[in-house]
Amino acid sequence: MPPLRPQPRFPENDTQPFWDATKRRELTYQTCNKCDGVIFYPRRHCPNCGSD
Repeated sequence: MPPLRPQPRFPENDTQPFWDATKRRELTYQTCNKCDGVIFYPRRHCPNCGSD
């Protein structure tokens, strides 16, 4: 069995879908509802336009 990779201790509501996908060996990302920008790494606010 391969060694375990580090996981965050307390995933937040904004990042939980990303970490759930990694457990399924999938790569997902967020998109902003306001500007349609891609948000990666998962976070609460859009780095492109600042909306939440």
